[in-house]
Amino acid sequence: MKLSFPHLLVSALVFFSPLVISSQTKSLYWESIHVDAYLDSDGSLSIEEIQEIRFDGDWNGAYRIFDLGWGQKISIQDVFRKDESGNWQKLTEGDLDEKDHFAIDKLENEVRWRSREMHEPPFSNALIVYKIKVRYTNILKKKSNGIFALDHDFSFSDRAGEIKKMSVSLNLHKDWKLEKNFFDGFSSTAPDEPISFVSSEPLYPGETMILKLDFSYKGNNPETLPGSLFIQYIPRFSLYFLLLAGLCFVNYSIYLYSKKIGLMDDPTYIKSWDQFKSVLGKSGPEHIAILSETGLVGSWMTRLVVEKKLAVGKTQGGALKLRQLIPLSEYSAKDQSIFKGLFVNDSTEVTAEDIKAYYKSKRTSYSLFDDIQIEYQKDLESMGLVEKKSSVVEKIFFFLTDTIFANMFAMFFTMVSILVSCVWLYHYLLIDYLEPNGVSPGRLFGTILFVLISVVLMSVFEDVHYGFHDLNLYRKRYFVSRFIRSLVPGLILVFFYFWSLEISDTLIYILLSIIGFLSLQHLLRHSPYTHKLQIQSSLNALALKNYLHSKLLSSEPCDIPVEYSSFIPAFDLEFSLKYRHSNLKMSDAFYLYPESQVSDGDLNVAKPSNNMDGIQMSGSLGTSTTAGNSASFSGEGGLSGGAGASASWSDMSDFSSSSSYSPPSSSSSGGSSSSGGGGGGGW
Repeated sequence: MKLSFPHLLVSALVFFSPLVISSQTKSLYWESIHVDAYLDSDGSLSIEEIQEIRFDGDWNGAYRIFDLGWGQKISIQDVFRKDESGNWQKLTEGDLDEKDHFAIDKLENEVRWRSREMHEPPFSNALIVYKIKVRYTNILKKKSNGIFALDHDFSFSDRAGEIKKMSVSLNLHKDWKLEKNFFDGFSSTAPDEPISFVSSEPLYPGETMILKLDFSYKGNNPETLPGSLFIQYIPRFSLYFLLLAGLCFVNYSIYLYSKKIGLMDDPTYIKSWDQFKSVLGKSGPEHIAILSETGLVGSWMTRLVVEKKLAVGKTQGGALKLRQLIPLSEYSAKDQSIFKGLFVNDSTEVTAEDIKAYYKSKRTSYSLFDDIQIEYQKDLESMGLVEKKSSVVEKIFFFLTDTIFANMFAMFFTMVSILVSCVWLYHYLLIDYLEPNGVSPGRLFGTILFVLISVVLMSVFEDVHYGFHDLNLYRKRYFVSRFIRSLVPGLILVFFYFWSLEISDTLIYILLSIIGFLSLQHLLRHSPYTHKLQIQSSLNALALKNYLHSKLLSSEPCDIPVEYSSFIPAFDLEFSLKYRHSNLKMSDAFYLYPESQVSDGDLNVAKPSNNMDGIQMSGSLGTSTTAGNSASFSGEGGLSGGAGASASWSDMSDFSSSSSYSPPSSSSSGGSSSSGGGGGGGW
């Protein structure tokens, strides 16, 4: 017989209806909750919470979560079940796989207990009575005139079932006296009688029973009472601010010493080309570009063009094109190393598109800028112009970026290994010490993660910036900004821990030591004294820049030797050179442009029109004469046939980024201000 869709639908409803009805009949609510509370002489609050829970369905048991206010602590002591004869049977703390066992999560302030074995049938409207004993400390808030306030939720709003009846009975130690007429209904309560509070109607999910009372202390030992939260926080934050003062003193001492040895001085004033050559020494344009943090690729290419070792131009499509003009063996060792990564496919000519296609096929990254910087940074270090990168953080950082994070598999394996190591370290070595201090695994790992990220980011952001911009404007101001940045990891630790009063004094001292170490190593590692060679070299380079800048803005004829044209991008003087032509209306410095340093040959060179005929360029470093547009510094014959205009400094700089290739990365796409409260239900 063929079944129609309505027949199939009816059959499905008949089959699944018992399952739907069964899932809908699973319920849990409280017939009543009664709380016996006792306010002790020391201000602690002991509570016995009796819950009459009605189970219906396949519940395993129930749980209770206790919320804490600011600075409060709780101790979950025992759990009891009332048997058929009305006696309280103490549950066993341990494995929740067994009935009448309970487990306490001290970090979440949660107690959970089992009421039914797995093999037992589901509950059918079963009523089970439990009693939970807990003790709160720091629960009273000290007010003025010796008054202490209790603002406590004796119920819990985070639940699914209703509480049909809720009652609280609060007993006071003789040292406490309830303030009269503070709460309606309690004004006639006798001193030795409990304060009773009963709900007038059922409490539905989300509703609470908050008791607000003021008490005066009549005892003889006020020193046993908890002080205000402000008083309790004063000692630990006083130590923290004392540490900040010490770090500030260290930072200021570094400033005074750096000033004393001349690291805060202005650059020297250069008066002649002889002095310029003396200050320049053995520094090349690449060294200057690294110190000034600008124009590195343009300086390197322009130097090779001036030396007739490299031709730079454009293809018909406008792409930058490079050509070797001498055998590779005749280049310096540094340039040979750079050329091996630049001229791919064993060719003597290359374009940006050639490089991008080559490294894309190899599925690896490439950057001309990085290759030049690595080679000439080593040169700066060997010449004694900058300090070697030798700090532990720098070594680790460069190892991670160059060796680990460059490989996706290695990065994933490293992250998993660190995570597994931290979990093992916590659970097998640190848990007995950290758990009583309220330090959960998430709290510990979150702290470590955020601190490490902040340390790495600060190292990357600082990066020992003593370029021209920093030397001119921010050398002194950096003492303030770097001091503030050095405190970032410490502020993370403060955020995670210092507000928690359960943290022991010993742990506070350990945290203060970590904060001091993180900040101190940052200040020392980035201090001017630690990098005095780089600052002195940068100050000399800035003096050279100021001299060339004054030459370009002078109304005197330009006498800058042509071999110094490669320093124009290193000193970031392109604008000054353009200003001389456009604003001062002087056309005697066109020979410094890279366009004018390309031979005609078969390369259609686009050169600015100028009146340079017969201009003599003199100076202590030699002379050079140009006539018309025949200046030639790129080598024999320029680039291959069909090439377009030659490249400017901006084209050279763009070549580094446009030719770089990086493999794609894979990716996948109501509270209350009172204390107490929390949650409860079944599981």
